[in-house]
Amino acid sequence: MTSPASTSRIGVVVPSVNTVIEGWYPYFLPADVRLVVNRMLIAKTVTAESLREMDGYGIEAARTLATARPGVVIYGCTASSLVGGRDYDLRLMDELREATGVAALTTTESVLRALAHLGVGTVAVASPYTEELGQAEVDFLSNAGHPVLGHAHLGILGGFDLASPSAEEITRIARQAWHNADANADGLFVGCMNLNSHLVIESLEAELGVPVVTATQASLWAALRELGHSGIISGPGRLLRGLPSLDKN
Repeated sequence: MTSPASTSRIGVVVPSVNTVIEGWYPYFLPADVRLVVNRMLIAKTVTAESLREMDGYGIEAARTLATARPGVVIYGCTASSLVGGRDYDLRLMDELREATGVAALTTTESVLRALAHLGVGTVAVASPYTEELGQAEVDFLSNAGHPVLGHAHLGILGGFDLASPSAEEITRIARQAWHNADANADGLFVGCMNLNSHLVIESLEAELGVPVVTATQASLWAALRELGHSGIISGPGRLLRGLPSLDKN
């Protein structure tokens, strides 16, 4: 049995509507790693304005979370950084580190690290977002050195509803993004920390023959690496399994 003294902790701050992270992260975590979560209030609809308002709660939520002594804190909201841009993203990480006293990453930073680790340059992008937030996602990735060759979005405005798409719906929008990229990108990215994207990573990698990176998966991987863990676990996709070969139909 693992004693509390020998247990590492991953802290995640999520929007108050998130119903995904607490459900699936513990299922894949190594035996000596625990999850602690805190929430930051967000309005019912996900807009640039509501995201900026939410960020006002985020630093205090992270500071409170730090009292559980996590080894790393993840700011678990993709859209916030997409709207703010990369400079905002970097400032946010600095503020989180100062507030918590531990290593801190945003979801978008985790995604960029994951794409680099997998050698992914160009991407196709799928998300549950509205077209407005979806375009912000495209701009963010393109400006960060990952040209977006095609994208598609489900158009969901309600934050709680971002978790509602089925595996079939997520697969459909991912295929649409891939089609819009002329099936020619180095990888596929699926955004949003409140989307059950982990359900489709394996099947999409087998079907498309390229790495699939999601916001949820990349954040877990990056957090484990910050803790000194290899990041290789029995989780979905090449990223978490340590780059095994892909089966392309």
